[in-house]
Amino acid sequence: MTDKNEFGSQFDPVPVTPAGLVNLLDYDDRNLASLTFDGERYRLTDRFHRGLAKQLDVPYKVFNLFTPEEVMKRAAKVCGSLKLRVTLDRDRYEVLGLTERRGVPVPVRHVVSTLRGDHRIRDLRYKDGVVTGRLDLGDGWEVPNDGEYRVHVQCRVPVDGLEQPEMNLATWRLVCANGAIAEAPIFRTKLEIKDNDGGHFKRLVASFSNPEGVELLQERMGEAASTRASVGELLKLEAVIKRAVPSSHDQLLLRDRLHEVAENPCLRYGVTDLDRIGEKRRPLLPVDCSVSDLLNFASEIATHHGDIVSDTRPLHAFAGTLLAKGFDLEGLYPSTRRASRFYVNDLALGGKVA
Repeated sequence: MTDKNEFGSQFDPVPVTPAGLVNLLDYDDRNLASLTFDGERYRLTDRFHRGLAKQLDVPYKVFNLFTPEEVMKRAAKVCGSLKLRVTLDRDRYEVLGLTERRGVPVPVRHVVSTLRGDHRIRDLRYKDGVVTGRLDLGDGWEVPNDGEYRVHVQCRVPVDGLEQPEMNLATWRLVCANGAIAEAPIFRTKLEIKDNDGGHFKRLVASFSNPEGVELLQERMGEAASTRASVGELLKLEAVIKRAVPSSHDQLLLRDRLHEVAENPCLRYGVTDLDRIGEKRRPLLPVDCSVSDLLNFASEIATHHGDIVSDTRPLHAFAGTLLAKGFDLEGLYPSTRRASRFYVNDLALGGKVA
């Protein structure tokens, strides 16, 4: 967990207008370089870029056609008095999200005190503009041919108001301490916060349970363990790994291990690359591992190898999306294979043996 005194005055919401931003932003050739406020220079983050594009109602690629200075001066001329708010991370000297100046986000200290004071809290941390708490719902089940799982919920609260706070159902695989977050709308609850004193947020967190979602998650994970994965589902995980893991060396190691787990599907189907199989055939062809193996493979990378991953959310979104719909071979190709405890823990990822 984070330190008890975290976030005391780290995040500072500053009121701005497009006209005011013109004078605060620093430009470097064709790029927005930084923002200077009160004599201090702050690095611009992706959250700022996304918020800026949203508030100007333009795709961010517009900055490839015009210089940022030209875009900002045009915005200042057309909507210079638009009331906006930008959040500064005073500790890391970063500029977070740019949003409309409507209402006041729940102060981070209230979010932290609420989550830390909940008896179900198991983990609390901050990263990239979001405070995340993991709460144990006190429920769980045994998945045949896999292992025991606990049900958790991940509470995500953006400190800058760029997105709504949300609760996502998650699982915790006890045999290897892998956590999989069901990043899909069917397992997600958006939180509509009605006040800024923390009281409503506290009540929403305390009362959250989502028994229907928990029941569905249990059912889908049981089906995942008893259903063989398809070539199409395996290729989707490959694509997610490529997006989430920047290093081509690590990508290759993970791809080769994934194919080992699936008992070498290239050899089975007589191709040098699974991409050579037509898209319409991929969902119809089984590989020699279960859907659970794919889910556990993804969650192991996200949970135990965060140092090689640029963003874990694509891996969790893969799990949530897969669990939220019918599997390609559900009811057609049963699996009785026992899941492994670990899948990639012996690979030299990131230049070292994990």
